Amino acid sequence: YDSSHFYYWSAIIKAIMVAVVAYSNIIIAGGGVIGNSISYYLAKHHSVSCTIIDPVGIAPAASGKAGGFLARDWSDGTPIQDLQRRSFDLHAEQAEHLGADKIDYRRLECLAVACSDDEGE
Repeated sequence: YDSSHFYYWSAIIKAIMVAVVAYSNIIIAGGGVIGNSISYYLAKHHSVSCTIIDPVGIAPAASGKAGGFLARDWSDGTPIQDLQRRSFDLHAEQAEHLGADKIDYRRLECLAVACSDDEGE
């Protein structure tokens, strides 16, 4: 392994990033669900050019690995009920606009089962 190759490619990648950043109105740090959502809505509603930077990639951690499991009614009866429901609806809206197949969006029916360690319950 020749370390000079690493420095060569690092310099090229840095130059490309500088060029990309120079043509963007906004730089977003983080390629997870929050960073991607911010970029999406800035572009859609305000025609703002964004560049997302992430040291690993797009949806590299919980956003891409946890399956993106959401439930519309998990927060019902709490102060964040309206926020939870709006977030759920926005995911469906994005899937419709971008194409559910392209973003791996799918609706599933789920069932929650309560369990107890007590034998009498």
